[in-house]
Order: sequence, then C-alpha cells, then structure tokens
Amino acid sequence: MKPSSRHSVLSRRTLLSILTALPALSGILLPAAAQTQVTMSGDPLPSRNDGATKQAILDFVAAVTREGSPDFVPPVQRTT
Repeated sequence: MKPSSRHSVLSRRTLLSILTALPALSGILLPAAAQTQVTMSGDPLPSRNDGATKQAILDFVAAVTREGSPDFVPPVQRTT
C-alpha cells in the first residue's frame, strides 16, 4: 500500500521541524554537559597544560564573570 502524498509531506515537515530545532536544543544541553565535565574532573580546562597561559585564561574568565569586578560583563552582553 503506497502512502498518500499528504502523509509524506507531513512527515517531511515534521522531520524538517525537528532538524530546525536541533541547534536550539544543543544550545540548551551543551552548557549542562560542559558543567558536568568541569565538575567531574575538577579542572575547567582539562585539555590545557598548567602554566601562565592557562592561568591567564582562568583569571580573565573569573574577572569578567564575577559580579562586582570592574571587568564584569553581564550575561546578556556575552557572546558565544
């Protein structure tokens, strides 16, 4: 039995809708996955070698994310 063309169009629309929503869902899920990685390893940059560069990155992130810091950047102004 051959499916009707309307059935195929609805399925295609549904598939396209799901594919369109995937980037938005990954934006929601990725921060949680990244936080889990930090929590489990205890190191926010486990792939970086210890040293001055890694410390400079950590210091910068701390300065721009700590409320009350003169370098604080509100979350709405941060880009991904």
